[in-house]
Amino acid sequence: MVSVRSWYIAARSVIISRQHTLRVGAWGLANSLLIPAYGIFAIVVVFRATPEQELGAYLVLQAIYLMVVQLARSFGYTPMIRHFFDEERRGAIVGSSLALTLIFHLVAIGGLLVLRNHAARLFGCPQLPTLIWFVAGAVVLGVPSELRIGILQALHHTRQVFAINASYQLTMIAAISVTVMTTGRAHATQLLEAAVFAAAVSSVVSLAVAPRGLYGPRVTRLELRRMYDYGRYTLGTSLSGVVFTRVDVLILSAFRGSLEVAAYGVSKVFARVFDVYLNTAALVLFPLFCRLWGENRRDDLRRAYNRLLLGSNLVFVPLVILVAVVAIPLVRLFYGDKYPTAGPLLMAFALTGLTLPWITLAQNLVNAAGVPSFVFGARIAIAASNLVLDVVLIRRFGAFGAIAATLMSFTMLAVLMTRKASRVFTFGPADAAPRHDV
Repeated sequence: MVSVRSWYIAARSVIISRQHTLRVGAWGLANSLLIPAYGIFAIVVVFRATPEQELGAYLVLQAIYLMVVQLARSFGYTPMIRHFFDEERRGAIVGSSLALTLIFHLVAIGGLLVLRNHAARLFGCPQLPTLIWFVAGAVVLGVPSELRIGILQALHHTRQVFAINASYQLTMIAAISVTVMTTGRAHATQLLEAAVFAAAVSSVVSLAVAPRGLYGPRVTRLELRRMYDYGRYTLGTSLSGVVFTRVDVLILSAFRGSLEVAAYGVSKVFARVFDVYLNTAALVLFPLFCRLWGENRRDDLRRAYNRLLLGSNLVFVPLVILVAVVAIPLVRLFYGDKYPTAGPLLMAFALTGLTLPWITLAQNLVNAAGVPSFVFGARIAIAASNLVLDVVLIRRFGAFGAIAATLMSFTMLAVLMTRKASRVFTFGPADAAPRHDV
């Protein structure tokens, strides 16, 4: 009888655990689907209603906004997620992470505002001095939602994260739709006004969803140093990501102007289907890998990594082929002859999808193992080469040069990350502890 009861308890525990994992994964996937959902809206409404020059200017400012938010998140909130399970120090962890984020925003946004005229000339975007104020407003108003998302992500409350992100995307869609229906067009100023309003709405929603609270945030010198010691590596990692995915827009604008930026942006928005995988991994897999590593469940971690890698490649290979095949007719279906180069650009850009599972899974595993210094070093080195390739190839080949630089850099990064990930499971107990802790 005892053995039967023990078996029942164990089986019930496994079922409940798997149900929780499935729920977390399902909401994580739903959250990631918001990206292509807005991408579809951009394809059907935004890019068709916005004049080419205005679209190019908006894409430059959007790239700057996304760069600032992405870098601040990696510098302030990724360290918070990594150490959040230390309950005795949780208030100091939250407060110190927020302090790092605010310092980063002060430097980044303040610098952009001061140098806005120089930036306009550098990036070939004369509207930038006026539009950069909207970027600053959206960043500042979005701080509460970014903090709450970090906390909820650490707690695996992906349903609440979905609600916050959905409020942002739905507000953007509603505001832009009203503008297009009333005026028939959408200019860069109106698109950025929608982003400011959406950031404010998402922050209000983030403070309303349960579980509420910020866990008594406070700043201590020790935690500030600990967050910084981890965050400087994840910031470097994210900075390399910005070079891979955002800086090309700015360089393309500087060398070729806003019209080619617009065509390039059209091709990239169709490829945002790949972002579903990247964002689901960041939202679900990194906290999962951290927990398995922290609980010393190396065999479970190894199985999860290998199965996820196999499954991801089984999805990505046919997906890349499909995107390449339908690229030209798909662009023509929505835009006719408006963006004649966008179809071939999309075909080329689809190839980058083959590298994403290898990079993403390996990087999350290595970071969870507490050695972000390797990820930092590898990505910074390859990002530097990517920056050089961008300048050389974009100047000569335009948007196709940007894609070629990205593909070469992603391939090198996939090789390096996968080799390092294969060595993670040989770490001893001393290696398991993060070397950057104070």
